[in-house]
Amino acid sequence: MQGLLRDPALDRHFTGHSGSITQLRFSPEGSQIATSSLDGSVILWNLKQASRCIRFGSHSSAVYGVAWSPKGNLVASAGHDRSVKIWEPKVRDVSGEFAAHSKPVRSIDFDPTGQMMLTASDDKSVKIWRVAKRQFLSSFSQQTNWVRAAKFSPNGKMIATVSDDKSLRIYDVNTGECTRTITEERGAPRQVAWHPWGNMVGRGPGMQPDQNLRCWRQPAAAAVCGSLGARQ
Repeated sequence: MQGLLRDPALDRHFTGHSGSITQLRFSPEGSQIATSSLDGSVILWNLKQASRCIRFGSHSSAVYGVAWSPKGNLVASAGHDRSVKIWEPKVRDVSGEFAAHSKPVRSIDFDPTGQMMLTASDDKSVKIWRVAKRQFLSSFSQQTNWVRAAKFSPNGKMIATVSDDKSLRIYDVNTGECTRTITEERGAPRQVAWHPWGNMVGRGPGMQPDQNLRCWRQPAAAAVCGSLGARQ
């Protein structure tokens, strides 16, 4: 693996979407890739045969986010049509769908147990759902603009969100309290991620002029890598 990282080479090439790919996620066991696209579809790809496994296409417009459940038995997708759809790869069909928000859904994520699901939307809210019953549990609505992404922490106790209001917010899942708000001067971040240990949170670059990756210690809010810009 270290050799591959030092000298990267193309290992697989997949073609199948007719629109731009919006997100890519490896399955938990690493044998498949799920992709979402502006063409309104989700495709599961088989890495071993380098071929398309199955195409899910019941969204009526662009699909912005896709996520695997921790066990890999479910795939969830979030769309411009304001809906969330849950797919069963083994059955090759949708097992559940519901209107999650009043505006397009930008992001979707499972908690570490696979029992809860997190959605983020242009309606400025983030919501938690019970997967088995497609049941709404709680909402986080302190954002003042579109919420681009939301992620559970590795232990499932916290949520990190990024919004077009230029904020990164940390919420406590149990209490619903916003425990930290970090506001950026330049640009609105588009992605957020947790360190595997849960002790650091990072946000991805947004629109120009901000093209930097920034990371913060959690729970301390001091930036530990304030400007990691990509070189051309």
